[in-house]
Amino acid sequence: MDQYLRFVCKFWQDQTGLSVVEYVIAAAFLVAAITTVFLAWQIGLSNTLSDVISSAGGN
Repeated sequence: MDQYLRFVCKFWQDQTGLSVVEYVIAAAFLVAAITTVFLAWQIGLSNTLSDVISSAGGN
């Protein structure tokens, strides 16, 4: 029982896995931010190209 208790205490104080979780969360936020920027850029580019085509006599 004492060995089990020491294992649980050691496991509870171990924070090496915490950094991996932080990296995963940071990567998820980075992917979300990049996706948002590219979607906004795509919409703006699409509108600009539509305006150029319309002013050039297209549909």
